[in-house]
Amino acid sequence: AGHSSFTEKIQENLYLTGLAYCYSPESLDNIALLKRNFEQVYTLDYLEKAFYTEISTERVKEINRNYMVPMLTLYDHYKASGDASHETWIRQKLKAVSKDTDDEAEIKKHLD
Repeated sequence: AGHSSFTEKIQENLYLTGLAYCYSPESLDNIALLKRNFEQVYTLDYLEKAFYTEISTERVKEINRNYMVPMLTLYDHYKASGDASHETWIRQKLKAVSKDTDDEAEIKKHLD
């Protein structure tokens, strides 16, 4: 059984709020939570600039892939709402986190 079989019954109650999904039986404004987490809570500087020598660059890239789906969700929100400054900001982060990964071409295609 795949991972989706575990969440299939509750899928409509899962809301992407950052690097994880939040379960809520009531409707939840996950975009507001995504914005708060990415704009105010998370420290994202290290996604673009290494502050120390990393032992396993490939492992870091793999882990940082977790940021792509929420960032794409925010990018689409900022674009649709006309928030150009945040759209540019998250675009930069997406390009940084996808650089030299298997997802880079797909991310660039989505952004262009």
